[in-house]
Amino acid sequence: MTESRVDESSEGGRKVCADSNKQDSSSDASRNSMPSVDKTVICASDLNLDKVDILGEEYFPMKCINTETDSVISATSTTGSTTTASTLATRLPDGSIIEPLNMDQLICTEELLEEELGVYPVKPGSTSHCYKSLYGQPNLSKTVSDVIGPIPTTERAAGLRYDAILLPDERPVQERLIKRRLLNPKNFIDSEIGNIKPRRGPNPVVYISDFMKSLVQINSPFLTSNGDNIQHRRWVFSGVLNGWPGLQTLEVLSITCRLVADKVSFLFEREGFSSLHHTLQKLPTRLVRIWSLDKQGADGSPPYVSPEMIQKAIEIRVTMRAPNYTAKGYSINNTGYVFWFESQRRLKQGHKSDLESHLEPRLLYGEDIIKTMEREGEAGDGNATCTKVHMLSHRYATGDKREHPKDKLTYHSVLILEWSHGQYVTIVESALLNGLGGYAGKSNWYDDKLDDFPKLYEAMPPCMIQPWTTHMSEIRCFDLPHSRNIDEFKEYVKRYTGPKLRFIDPHWTHSNRVRLCYRTKMHIARYLWNYIRRNPQYSEINRNCQTFSADLYGFLAGKSPQDIQPFHPLNRVDYKNRSHCFLYDPEMYTESMTHV
Repeated sequence: MTESRVDESSEGGRKVCADSNKQDSSSDASRNSMPSVDKTVICASDLNLDKVDILGEEYFPMKCINTETDSVISATSTTGSTTTASTLATRLPDGSIIEPLNMDQLICTEELLEEELGVYPVKPGSTSHCYKSLYGQPNLSKTVSDVIGPIPTTERAAGLRYDAILLPDERPVQERLIKRRLLNPKNFIDSEIGNIKPRRGPNPVVYISDFMKSLVQINSPFLTSNGDNIQHRRWVFSGVLNGWPGLQTLEVLSITCRLVADKVSFLFEREGFSSLHHTLQKLPTRLVRIWSLDKQGADGSPPYVSPEMIQKAIEIRVTMRAPNYTAKGYSINNTGYVFWFESQRRLKQGHKSDLESHLEPRLLYGEDIIKTMEREGEAGDGNATCTKVHMLSHRYATGDKREHPKDKLTYHSVLILEWSHGQYVTIVESALLNGLGGYAGKSNWYDDKLDDFPKLYEAMPPCMIQPWTTHMSEIRCFDLPHSRNIDEFKEYVKRYTGPKLRFIDPHWTHSNRVRLCYRTKMHIARYLWNYIRRNPQYSEINRNCQTFSADLYGFLAGKSPQDIQPFHPLNRVDYKNRSHCFLYDPEMYTESMTHV
């Protein structure tokens, strides 16, 4: 399976050049002037890496690829035996399981769907199910500048950050990295064509030449400490990165190379390296930042990777920043990381066909949830009354992979809401931002999870299809077609409970009437929007699914914070009830007051 690419300079499959002089001319033009290289070693805290102090220098543990099992072998192991990811369940920080996606099948199904709709081929990045990348055709600088926004004045006003892997175009360099087990051909490269597979996550992958020819230079006004207003040069990627529809406009902040320490680099060239990779995986590496916006960029030098660094580096990463609006929501002018998937649309009696075209399942997100429910009024479900609330906590099933000891302590908590119409129940949960969009919309709460294109995935807008973010959260609401009340939902959970199914050890911890005076669907959407806009950050310790569920349950049921605590004792240690965040308008708080 290869990444479908749209490239104005090539047709068909990508031909990888063995000689760097044969790369695309547009990328060569951007490399005429080579900026100075900043060879200072980066702090470990900069990239959240564990630091190792060897011979008075700062080095960082290397990761090797086990090409037999497609697993990453950690360099921090101190024992002779190595536990690989192939025998353990791979999880995100919120506890959800990452199962390998059949990308070949998804691409084939995508093409069939496009043909049925009569829109083949689809423009890259225009739909949630499009896996095509777009390079070499950047938008105009004015358009890019309007999307990326002004230079952020504070960290919380800045957009989300992403790290992407820049892959060398030269085939000999790729083969050398594969031989050293630092690059996995099964995950990254189709060896016959040389294309990168789409939607690598959490770090997208792109060829250096493709990335460089997709950059646009823009000038933004910047107020210096002296009060001078100057034009600040910025470089922005414009296209569709690695087949992710949500990654189309990204400002380049820095480029960092990982190098093998000079004192031990000769070991890589010795015969029989492949038989020693379990030992050599512990070799230290160092990070060198070769370009940054604040240094080389401030001098007017565009992003650049020298041929020498391409030959020496074992990994090259580019750090980018998304548009400013991503600090607040999925799309521009629609704030709030909350979405509501209405899989059970109902046209009430007395309301004719004016809404018939909208009765298919739909996904509303951000503040548009509230605006849409207000606009539809009595014709929609926005005025349905929430009658009961229940809490469920469970572990995730791991299939054929065994659980890690930490997994046995990891429980996911959700709330189930019952409504006055008795037509469906609604699941409300907090989880990692873009965790579903980055995993093709496969949710445990629907029977069609294993389908190629679940209805949830089809309803998602392109802006929600991007790699998951481990330090941010989103609130998800799902109307369930298979359950009209809590008893039917318990049957659904029972049907999918088992080590090779979806749930393990479910606990029904709380159940009560909803005691709020204002408790319609529209009111609850407003409460959730207030909460996530106040602070969307995620923490395994004190801001996660269990703390959110405790906050919302106590708020809806009118319970004391002392009575309603997170499910697991470990999450109760640093728990601070934040039920007040559901009530108050987040826009009326200053930035310093939002960390609550």
